[in-house]
Amino acid sequence: MTPLALRSMLIGFGALVIAAIILKFKSSQADSALARGLRQIARLCVGLGLFGLAILFFRYQFVPVLSRRFIYLVWLGVALAGAVSAWRYFVKQMPALRLRQEEARRKTKYLP
Repeated sequence: MTPLALRSMLIGFGALVIAAIILKFKSSQADSALARGLRQIARLCVGLGLFGLAILFFRYQFVPVLSRRFIYLVWLGVALAGAVSAWRYFVKQMPALRLRQEEARRKTKYLP
């Protein structure tokens, strides 16, 4: 790999870890349904970022097995699976969860 490619991948994987930290702090300020989704994305970002940084480390150290190109395909597969899971949560599960929470709030408003 060229030094430019290594440097850009290092910046990208580092940005994923930083984004995970930011999302973790934002999730503490959000409502429970949104916070759950943000925590899910934060876990995905930190996992992908650290796994990517480990791949780059092994690539830099010329470890034969762990620096192969197919490891990037594994990383991409995990990233796509996590993105689909997060999308399913935000599109399908979160609106239903918010409706249940609103219904529970409306019911408890009239109870003593």
